[in-house]
Amino acid sequence: MASLGPRCLIPLTVFGGSLVVTGQPLSAAILSCALATLLIAVSTLKQRTLGEPLVFSDLVVVSSFIRYPRFYLDAISIPARIAIIGLITISGYFLFSSMALAPEGRAIGILLGLTGNTLFRRVILHGGKHSLMQRPALIDDVRQFGLFSTLWAYALRWKMEENPPKETPIEPHNTIEIDFVCIIQCESFMDPTDLEDVQAIPEMPEFSRLMNTATRSGKYLVNHFGAYTMRSEYGVLFGRDEEALGFRKYDPYLTAKEELSFSLANRLKNIFTNRIFLHPHDLRFYGRDRLMPAAGFNKILGPEVFGPKDLCGRYVGDEALAHKIVSLMNENSADPTLLYAVSMENHGPWSAEGTDTNSPCASYCRHLESADHMLGILDKALKSSTKKSVLIFYGDHRPSIPDISKPDGSKETVYFIHKYGFSDGNIMKKQDLSPAELHKNIIDVICNS
Repeated sequence: MASLGPRCLIPLTVFGGSLVVTGQPLSAAILSCALATLLIAVSTLKQRTLGEPLVFSDLVVVSSFIRYPRFYLDAISIPARIAIIGLITISGYFLFSSMALAPEGRAIGILLGLTGNTLFRRVILHGGKHSLMQRPALIDDVRQFGLFSTLWAYALRWKMEENPPKETPIEPHNTIEIDFVCIIQCESFMDPTDLEDVQAIPEMPEFSRLMNTATRSGKYLVNHFGAYTMRSEYGVLFGRDEEALGFRKYDPYLTAKEELSFSLANRLKNIFTNRIFLHPHDLRFYGRDRLMPAAGFNKILGPEVFGPKDLCGRYVGDEALAHKIVSLMNENSADPTLLYAVSMENHGPWSAEGTDTNSPCASYCRHLESADHMLGILDKALKSSTKKSVLIFYGDHRPSIPDISKPDGSKETVYFIHKYGFSDGNIMKKQDLSPAELHKNIIDVICNS
């Protein structure tokens, strides 16, 4: 019975809003149904592909979708694309075609919308110990309260999350002797031996060797699948775990400006003169172009530092990224440098171009081999350098490959931390870490090497 109130109030609010737009009850009803169908279709498709229903923060993706539709449409089937485009067209027609003023209808719509919204907020937020959806439990809440109630309730809860106390920069001490730290966030990377029903698992000699000889290595424990790079990225860069983030965890970059003191670059700014963020793709995604300077990086490099020859398919290749990292290491030889790099080669969809099969998995495995070559290039350069260096590598999430890597299976990827030039060498330690725990381990290795 507790779920009945939210389920009833949201349709009232949506219909009221549609009536404000159209001024006509019939048009408002059709528009409401079209919008509802569109959201349910998108949510169902997302859950089948990524193992998670639609959440309020996904609406922010709309701006990215308009700028780069292919980035998203290539990930879904052609019938699904047609259905979504059709529903958007219907919604747009009723959204913009009503020319009648219909002041009475719009006034009623305002009244219905405000009434529904006010009552909904009271049920969700002001029920004391009986208030609903107090902590994130997305799949269970959608099942109990419905998609629309959960979308709106989570947005309300998200706005109420309190900002944490600020962190302070770490002060350098005499025992810190480190010249170069390189963190690689590798797109859709997972241990190939974890791939299911794959006969030709790629050989990954560099990756295997580094995992087995690293200072620390193990499973990288992520709770998302097939997408949401920013969740892993934020955990490593800002060190805030999902329990502490609460409803902010679904897209922590939306509130990152409130947590800037937690970022690696800000916390380590007194240790590293150069703090470089390198990403070979449009930095406007997730607002990285604005966020990363505020987060303490004093040099932001995007796709402009690469050329057409660096592409592997539609994205900059991992080997080109490795060579750029080596050049940056050599360019900044005098001052301690922290470099955070994001790879893009292995971003889906995985075409069969360059393979002898039509299998997306074969294409994925080919890109894994490129990641292995990248690690070999970096390992060789760091070994031959006189710098005291640390290489950190992790896969941001597993890929969504039908029949091979599925959202109802395991989600963890892998990570390692490898040291170069230190007298104690690599004292191997196997440990499974969450993104926030990896952040803390990076700081520990830097400050205690």
